[in-house]
Amino acid sequence: MSRKQIFQFTSTLSELLSSDMTLHSALEIMSGMTGLHKNCNMAACEIKSYLAEGSKFSLALKKCQILNFDEAYIAFVCSAEKSGNLERTVSFLKEREKNKVNRFTKLLTMCVYPGFVILLTFIGGLIMSFYSTKLVVDLTGNFDFDVYKKNVVTGCIEANLFLLFSAAGLIYVLKSYLDKTILLDVFTVLDFVTESGVELCSGLETAVLIAEKNMKIKNQILKTIEDIYGGKKIGEAIGNFGKNFKLYAQVAEHSGLLNKVFKQICGSLKSKFSKTEKICMELINPVIMCVVGIYIIILLKKIVMPVLFNFGILNYFWLIQIK
Repeated sequence: MSRKQIFQFTSTLSELLSSDMTLHSALEIMSGMTGLHKNCNMAACEIKSYLAEGSKFSLALKKCQILNFDEAYIAFVCSAEKSGNLERTVSFLKEREKNKVNRFTKLLTMCVYPGFVILLTFIGGLIMSFYSTKLVVDLTGNFDFDVYKKNVVTGCIEANLFLLFSAAGLIYVLKSYLDKTILLDVFTVLDFVTESGVELCSGLETAVLIAEKNMKIKNQILKTIEDIYGGKKIGEAIGNFGKNFKLYAQVAEHSGLLNKVFKQICGSLKSKFSKTEKICMELINPVIMCVVGIYIIILLKKIVMPVLFNFGILNYFWLIQIK
């Protein structure tokens, strides 16, 4: 909920600032707006009180107890205070928060259905395994219950291990999805800050805050900063993110369009991200159905088939086919 409230706060503030309103006046209006979530009203009132005490806007956001503004958000505001372009920065933050909310909603949509199906399948498998030995009746008089119980345990373990590996595969796909969103967010930030006249290294330092939880991307950013300070050309330094990024940057260097390189990279990443997202959404249902089907087949082989042979049903159909 906090993410949606921060988006509402940022969106409203952006609209008010775009109408040539001062920050203090915008916060004053927001603190009394009935259409806003009460947390947004309270946050606006709290931030306004910190500003009245002489705090900078970035520090007021950091001290805010009602809404939790992340470090990257605060870093953007701090950069805006230095450049004097708060309105444009808040507008950018509005779009960024909107994208974060949309991505979170899509991720939730992708996770809920397969998670529910896998959980339901797991519970159903356990119930079947638990009651199977209690419900089987020895009609032939020679049914080996000890062997059957061992088969049930083996089948349950095999099926659940398969389900566990399938869940791990799903988590890996979701992690790759999140990695792509973080990388896209990083280059979107670099595009914005460089276009705003901020030095690339300062933009990269802000990007580190965005990639804080992803060590691979964070290390790529830190290595890029180190290379630039070490005297390497931007094209070479950007190569830390991959060969394709290096190619974009080197072409831009030679063509004199280096200021547009991050916009080109963002466009390429958005295109790839959209294709990956579309493929994931189209394949998620059939893949989950296949997983559930294989899980059921494993249980049927170990739990149901021996019982059917005990009843003589399969032998009966087998004899009919021979005749």
